[in-house]
Amino acid sequence: MDGDDICFSVLGYGHGVGLSQCGSDSLAKQGKIAEEIIHHYYKDVEISE
Repeated sequence: MDGDDICFSVLGYGHGVGLSQCGSDSLAKQGKIAEEIIHHYYKDVEISE
């Protein structure tokens, strides 16, 4: 966290955060909720307020 911002440090190409917009859209159209989609792309993450 950096103030009100969340900072990611990752390796890869594209937008640099490892999440496929096309793939996420496909998962959403299959009925997956946001948390399921996040866990599909990012293993061992915890989502909290």
